[in-house]
Amino acid sequence: CLGTLRRCVRGVLGETGGYECQEDEGAFMLAFESLADGAAFALALQRALPRLPWDEDLRSCNPQFAQGFRVAVGLLSGSYTSRRPHTCTGRADYFGTIVNRAARVAAAAHAGQVLVGSEAPLGASAVPGLAA
Repeated sequence: CLGTLRRCVRGVLGETGGYECQEDEGAFMLAFESLADGAAFALALQRALPRLPWDEDLRSCNPQFAQGFRVAVGLLSGSYTSRRPHTCTGRADYFGTIVNRAARVAAAAHAGQVLVGSEAPLGASAVPGLAA
């Protein structure tokens, strides 16, 4: 299951122009050029995940997985304080208040939900298929 999730996230990420900062057991920290790009990624990911060939054990173990696996996504827009190579992967690792706040927004989301921080300047019209 984790391999399927990773392949899907990375595939959609490549299609939407995002950058993978880090990943830990299926939890990703991603960066985008704009909030609209991040929202487009989140929407594409939520649409792609249910179409994947999830194993029947996953689908039957919990009613919420009957229609396929779903993830929680949190989005926030802002500037980071610093950036340096991750100690293990060498990929860009971002730091600052905005990163901590984005993590809290993501933690508040439930499976199948995309939460956008209230101060994020994103109108629903910025991303086709996104409703406010």
